[in-house]
Order: sequence, then C-alpha cells, then structure tokens
Amino acid sequence: AFAFALAMDSPVVYRSNVQKTQLLKDLGAEIFNPAPVFYHYCSLAKKKLSDTETLTNAKYFLYALRALLCAKFVADKTVIDKATAPPVNFHVLVEEYLPANMQTQLNDVLTIKAQGGEKDTFEIPKELWMFADGLYQMLSSHKITGDKCKDLEVFDEVFRKVVASSNISCFGE
Repeated sequence: AFAFALAMDSPVVYRSNVQKTQLLKDLGAEIFNPAPVFYHYCSLAKKKLSDTETLTNAKYFLYALRALLCAKFVADKTVIDKATAPPVNFHVLVEEYLPANMQTQLNDVLTIKAQGGEKDTFEIPKELWMFADGLYQMLSSHKITGDKCKDLEVFDEVFRKVVASSNISCFGE
C-alpha cells in the first residue's frame, strides 16, 4: 500500500486517465497506514547513519537525511492531520523541516554530489550531521500506530470501476 501511495504521487506521468487516476489516488489515501511507513524510514536512516561511510559519502548521507525527513513528515501528519504518504519531492521536505541556515550547507552537498563521482568522498558538514543524528534520536523514541489493511472489498470495488471504465476488449475486437 505504501509503494502504491508513493507511485500515485510521482511527478513523472507517462500516460494518464484522469478519472482512473483519481480513483486510485483516493484508494491510496484511504488505505495508507502510517506505521509501517514511519518504521521503514526510521530503519533506513538507522542503517545509513550507522555506516561510517555516511560521514564521507554524500549519497549515503542524502539517503539517510531523506529517510529522516520522510519519517518526520509521517509523524507530524499523523499527529495533526490525517496521515498521508510523504512527498516524493525531496526539496518539499527540506523546505519544511531543515532549518534555513542548514539549507545552504545541504545545497553545497547536493552540488558536490552532482559534480563528483559515485565513490568520491568529502566530509559532511558537522552541523548537518548533528541535525540528522538529533532528528534520528528524536524519531527513534516516537511511536506510531495505524490500522491494518482495509477490507479487500474496497480494492475490489475500485478495480471493478477501473475495469468497467476501460474500453479494452479481452478478445481484441
């Protein structure tokens, strides 16, 4: 359900049917369960932050930071709003959660990563690293609960609507 919700929010669209897409987006919002998403992102961040290579590898650090910002988004939305999947766009998360004084440092890391090779190393700015580590410590004590998967009839109903609105014949007629 989580991957489904993310796919429906992707900025990349090759082909779309507005009515079917809306049915699927509504389904994604209805079935979204914040708990596994939150714990997935926390686990990913823990794995990356515990890897000593993350101190000097922009790609690893950015994976960890994105995971932390996604977990923070889910935690915040679960408390104040109806839980929703985190945005796919990294910059939306950065603008919302990273203090302005660190956004310049992050932009420097992004520039270095874009210009460098996959295995190039450099020291991640200490302030950014401390922010990420502190955010992980705060989130690791956070508890999120969510509902189990909804009744399968919800899925079947949307599937029937999507198929019924298709002009596709199984026999090529």
